[in-house]
Amino acid sequence: MRTAILVAVLSLAGTWGELDPAVKDRIKSSVDVGLKYIRFQQKKNGSWNDSPRTTALVVRALMESHRRYTEEDGPFVRKALEYLAASAQPDGVVQGEDSTLLDTALVLHVLSLSGNPAYRGLIDGAKRYVYETKGALVNDPLFLAGAPLEGSYRAYYSMARDADGAEKERLARELLAAQQFEGYWKATSKDRLESDDIAASAVALLALERIYED
Repeated sequence: MRTAILVAVLSLAGTWGELDPAVKDRIKSSVDVGLKYIRFQQKKNGSWNDSPRTTALVVRALMESHRRYTEEDGPFVRKALEYLAASAQPDGVVQGEDSTLLDTALVLHVLSLSGNPAYRGLIDGAKRYVYETKGALVNDPLFLAGAPLEGSYRAYYSMARDADGAEKERLARELLAAQQFEGYWKATSKDRLESDDIAASAVALLALERIYED
């Protein structure tokens, strides 16, 4: 009887535990293809779509991927960070496309991730602005954009936070199925952080990495 119970518990371990290794391998491969595609869309000025918001999302996807890209990995990261720093005012505030708070927080997040002391002044100024405007510091600026719209990649990112193993696998399979042959994800929702394919792809990559890492 005890043996039967033990076997049953072990068989259910994947439900609450880690993802199936085969699914994790597929996620890694999908992320690599997505990152490769997105890197080649970068403009000469270091940005994506001449947008601090989109650029911040892409740089975050690069830095938080299993590759953990940094400035040392090449100019595609360094130039993007320089573009973001240049988009900020001396006090660290970034004039947003539709929300200065949101764009400042998104840029603040990736400049902080860089660990580059050259950005310390901008980071401190941006922190003050976010705190004074929001009344608190923001751990994850993706949630400053309001509730994720149903079907958005940001909704997948949100759901992955508290999902168990079986749910994470479902979310992963749906995200993998939505990836285009070229490696990107289409902007199919009207979520304010997914205004174009590049931004949508960055959020989808962040969602996959959250599923992979958690």
